Amino acid sequence: DRMRPLSYSQSDIFLVCFSVGIPPSFESVREKWFPEAHHHCSGLNYQGRRC
Repeated sequence: DRMRPLSYSQSDIFLVCFSVGIPPSFESVREKWFPEAHHHCSGLNYQGRRC
């Protein structure tokens, strides 16, 4: 988990996919992925896609 943010600095997009049928999938987006991406890539345009 600590190495992942190192790859964010050169990112132009952060695409998040989650399952609408599995509530923990969306919970991890809210609690882990979005805050982490926002912290490291505050200028990105965020797009979420449900699967």
